[in-house]
Amino acid sequence: MGKKRRSEKKQKVANTSHSRWKAVFSGILTLLGLVLAVWLLLPASSERREENLGKPSEQYYQLVETRPVLSASFFTGAVAEAYQVAKDMPEVIDQFYCYCQCKEYHGHKTLLTCFTDLHAADCDICLYQALTGAQMVKQGRSIDSIQKFFSARFAR
Repeated sequence: MGKKRRSEKKQKVANTSHSRWKAVFSGILTLLGLVLAVWLLLPASSERREENLGKPSEQYYQLVETRPVLSASFFTGAVAEAYQVAKDMPEVIDQFYCYCQCKEYHGHKTLLTCFTDLHAADCDICLYQALTGAQMVKQGRSIDSIQKFFSARFAR
């Protein structure tokens, strides 16, 4: 009987050891699955950096101009491109002072206001600022540096 008890005891120890390894392995697989799921759901750091280019430092920017931008399909060439930029990047264009002085003479709020009506279609300064501002944002320049550039460019 002694041999039978020892054999049963060894089998119990082997079963307990096997179930421990099974539990550890299952836990590791679960953890790896969670890490993979989180990794797939988060954008890459370069994607996050590109999304934030040209955006204000605050997490959410409240537009000053709330009227909709006219559709670029009404225009052609550089005018259409500038209206599309204003539609695609309102949180950027809205932060620029318009140097054609439409704020003083036409009651506009920001450069974005110029694209809510036909004003920008006939104004080289508005078109230049929208297209140049968008290009500079894509190059990684901050809103402040772009505004300083415009101030120096149009200083009187």
